Amino acid sequence: MRENILGDIYHSQIVEVGPPGANTNYTATNQEAYYRQKNGYASFASSLSQRQRVLYVGANDGMLHAFDAKNGEELWGFVPPFIAGKLPEMVNDNLDQAIGNGKGGTNAIFAVDGSPVVHDMFIKAVKPDGQPEATKSWRTILMIPYGRGGAGYSILDVTEPLKPIHVFSVYNDFVRSKVMIALSDGTIINSEDSPAPALNYTGGSLNINDSEEAKNAKFNIEQARNADIAIDSTGNNYTERDKIRDCVTDSNFYSGGTAACYKGRVWRFPYIMPQEFIDDPSTLPVQKVIDGTVTSLTVDTIVQEASLATITFREELVINLSEDDGSLASDDETTFFTVKIPNIGTENPVYDYSKMGETWATPRIFRLPVEREQSIDNDRYVAVMGAGMGATNLCAGSAVFIVNLDRDDQEGIEPGTIYGATTNGGPITIVDTVVTREAVTTTITKDDGTT
Repeated sequence: MRENILGDIYHSQIVEVGPPGANTNYTATNQEAYYRQKNGYASFASSLSQRQRVLYVGANDGMLHAFDAKNGEELWGFVPPFIAGKLPEMVNDNLDQAIGNGKGGTNAIFAVDGSPVVHDMFIKAVKPDGQPEATKSWRTILMIPYGRGGAGYSILDVTEPLKPIHVFSVYNDFVRSKVMIALSDGTIINSEDSPAPALNYTGGSLNINDSEEAKNAKFNIEQARNADIAIDSTGNNYTERDKIRDCVTDSNFYSGGTAACYKGRVWRFPYIMPQEFIDDPSTLPVQKVIDGTVTSLTVDTIVQEASLATITFREELVINLSEDDGSLASDDETTFFTVKIPNIGTENPVYDYSKMGETWATPRIFRLPVEREQSIDNDRYVAVMGAGMGATNLCAGSAVFIVNLDRDDQEGIEPGTIYGATTNGGPITIVDTVVTREAVTTTITKDDGTT
């Protein structure tokens, strides 16, 4: 039994922040130390010379925690807006009173699992009410990626440790194929209440089990199995399942078929197919696997009706979920195929986080040279981070994000937008390449003359 409950600190590394102390000794005018000296960083550091030392770390209870570095007392916890929805996953009713103390237990989840990074910046800050400042000032900014907890990150202003300010948060909801931005004033762009179609995207993969035909076959076999068990609970009765074991080729099987096996060229998927593949179906990449051998499938037509994409293949494919006692086995085996749809990104490139996966990478924050030949004042504070792990999102991972952390009213740049997005079409994409290797034979002659 514990008076204070703290979630596990797993991948997140602790960072300690005390009085400002960044370097102001410069040897060249293109260094950040010169920029600090030029813009009065020493006065900022002096004004906070007694600032409380605080430990910041993410935990899998869904919070970024702030602890007093002297005694370990928790000062506050911040639940990122896009992590809050995961908190119910911790609830496990099956553990209620499991050990007889009248209490319960929880599931372990990944939540705020990344490592925080802190940097002092001279920027147009955000007021406590979420509105932007009119002029620049020195602020201590903290960036916390979610790590294995999700494809996103949050930015906080921790200049005053006991008065943290949420600046913005970013999240790539790859399940619904949409990028979401939480602003400092509480507005969430691309939420259900605040739609932003320009931040939706397509991409990912579909397989035979995602088809409406497979879903109907699964429903039919489950109904028949339940009926057989109702007659004989031992599981030896296959009467109803035997009735639906044979494959059918009805193209309307998806909506009214009663069999557990479907064979045909026409397959339907609940998916919005990119127009480029509708216009030229043969370019849609589809692969099937038979006995470990991967071959390509040819698509003849694609028809989009509302949210349902109908794909007609050149050859017949099979989904067979029939069950029997072995004496009535069908010769038709399921054709395992995968449709791989390239991620074409969001319509608005400055917020194209569609390639962001689980943010395991530790960001690096610095001033990026912008029009350096004119003035160092044009340099911009950015965070650079890898796109993360794409294990659960095939479209993510192969990119580098340069994130604007400052506001430029003249250029129309907002914090959270991607630097260079207009030129690059979003983040910097890493191109996958195929490397060929040639065997090299090396002859070594020893001192005794042998080779």
